Amino acid sequence: RPIGLDVDEMTVKPRAAVKISASPKGGYDRMAQWAILREAFAELADYRERLAEQRYEEEQKKLKKDVDVGPAEARKRGAELIRPQDYDDAHANLHELSQGRLDAWVYVGAATDVGPAVKFAKENGFFERVVFVLGPDTFKAVDELKVAGRPVVLDVNLDFRERDPLTGKLSETFVPKVIADAGLTFAMLPHPDASLAERYLTYQAARCIREGVARETALAAITINPAKMLGLGDALGSLEIGKAGNVVVYGGDPLDFNTWVEQVYIDGILAYDRAKDVRIRRLLEEPGAEEKPKEPAGDSAASDPAHQGDKPEAGSGASDPAKPENKEESKPDSPAPPPPSPEPGDDDASVERASDRADRAESRRRKDNAKSKGGPDA
Repeated sequence: RPIGLDVDEMTVKPRAAVKISASPKGGYDRMAQWAILREAFAELADYRERLAEQRYEEEQKKLKKDVDVGPAEARKRGAELIRPQDYDDAHANLHELSQGRLDAWVYVGAATDVGPAVKFAKENGFFERVVFVLGPDTFKAVDELKVAGRPVVLDVNLDFRERDPLTGKLSETFVPKVIADAGLTFAMLPHPDASLAERYLTYQAARCIREGVARETALAAITINPAKMLGLGDALGSLEIGKAGNVVVYGGDPLDFNTWVEQVYIDGILAYDRAKDVRIRRLLEEPGAEEKPKEPAGDSAASDPAHQGDKPEAGSGASDPAKPENKEESKPDSPAPPPPSPEPGDDDASVERASDRADRAESRRRKDNAKSKGGPDA
């Protein structure tokens, strides 16, 4: 649930299922993986026999009787005395699974894993409660999956592409269409690492419809089908009387990306209303559509159309548009006189240089006169 004070309040169904991988993990091959799974259930059988023998002995002690039977008979009689709380944490879930009281989600990462996974589920008593989680190319075993008739969860990559090793031709398969045509019940997962659109289940369903899957089938793959796989079909997944009131109200087709979420209800209580969403309103308002500043109270009469036709009365001091106002024209001021140039005598250095030039000029004049008269230089 999306609300709650702690994990317990937010948990809808604890111990919903046991996860089992039929495909090998890193460092293992398929033979080793199946050996590990078989060993786990074989150890459960041994534990159950030991527990049965122990329970028979305890019961005999309560009755103050001696154990007068062999181990095999004691185990047979003690099997009926085992209580659910007698199993430890390491064996409790596997025991519930083998008794058909707990669901199993089995990952089959390749088409070659489907047959052994179906056989293993039947041998260990949980076939009727198994959900197969498919890998990218597991759809190739669609015939075996169809015979099994169990619900499946598709890989996050809805498109499977492969190149023919002989011709080099690239082929593409839309997996949901193959599974839907086989009549299998399936659910889809949002892609956590893909683009923005593929993170939404509504987009995945819309793609299915575009590729030819029936609309009802595509919608069921993201609503009622996963709810049933989790054992919550009686409370979630559809709009029915008595189910949880978790509802999303759209303004149009929920598979159209242009459709807005109008309201969200959780447990029948309104949790979101787009009409009251201030952030959305600010985001969508047009630029420049800001509120105009309010005019001062004193200017209300001027802006009132009822007063715009009023004329000022005579003698009120207001200007008459028919008579121009007498305004004194300001005469241009006369330009300011330029600042007086500095006197030469104010600078001793400049006076000295001027007298030197005058002496040299006088000396040249005298020499010229003397040459013209033929006399010696003065």
